[in-house]
Amino acid sequence: MAGTKAGMRRAWTALAVSAGAAAATVALCAGPGVASASAACPQADAKAHEISLPKLRKTVTCLINNKRAKHDRAALRPNK
Repeated sequence: MAGTKAGMRRAWTALAVSAGAAAATVALCAGPGVASASAACPQADAKAHEISLPKLRKTVTCLINNKRAKHDRAALRPNK
């Protein structure tokens, strides 16, 4: 269990990189609609290690919400 601040930071960084990789995989597999989704989401073409964690979260949420909208699903909201 990662109890130290450094351990927690590494865990969150790993999660962020994994989320970025998953978002990239979804974007690559989605096909022709990807260009419009990427254009609508800031930082959508950035690599996970190049942007801050809050920007990465917003970008991944934006990409997921674009996909959900195509399937008439409600947008996700961040937890408070």
